Order: sequence, then C-alpha cells, then structure tokens
Amino acid sequence: MDIVNATGIHYPYVMKIAARLKKAGLLNVVLGRCGGYTLGKPAEKISVYDVFVCVEGELRIKDSLQSGHLPNGEQNDGDLESFLCDLQDKMIAELSEISIADLM
Repeated sequence: MDIVNATGIHYPYVMKIAARLKKAGLLNVVLGRCGGYTLGKPAEKISVYDVFVCVEGELRIKDSLQSGHLPNGEQNDGDLESFLCDLQDKMIAELSEISIADLM
C-alpha cells in the first residue's frame, strides 16, 4: 500500500505492473507479515528502459510508419522515417544508460 499511497496509482494497476516486473526478474516478492518487494538485481543493473519495456512494451516509434503512409494519409518521404528511426534509437540508448540507482 505504500506504493499506492506514494504514487496515487490505483492498487490493481500497481499489482499488474509489479507482476510484469517480477516476471522480468526486476522485482522479488517477499511473503509474510512484513513482506513486500525487493529489487530482483542491483539497482545499478536495472535501466529505466528495462522498466519501460516491462510496463509499456518495446519503444517503437517507427511501427506506425512501416506502411509508407503517415497516420493522416500523407505519403512518407523517407526523411521523416529516417528521423524517427534515429530518434527512437537515441531514446532507447539514453533510457538504457540511466539506472534505477542513478534516480535514487
């Protein structure tokens, strides 16, 4: 309940996220009266991107452009796709560089 109180996120959603993080090995469940969660590996070894992927799935800006058309029906000229691919790669690289320990 501490997480719920600290974040204001509804309990069912916290439990859903915790289950995903546990499945990925990022969290351990401690059972019992004083139970809770511990990190599944050192905070230095868990990147922000690891957490992002567990909660949101792979970061893919480009997927919506693979048809060659933009969502509003305009033709994709390639420059935009190249820009978005570069942006996606940079975002993934940047989020992968930041560890949970860096945030603490």
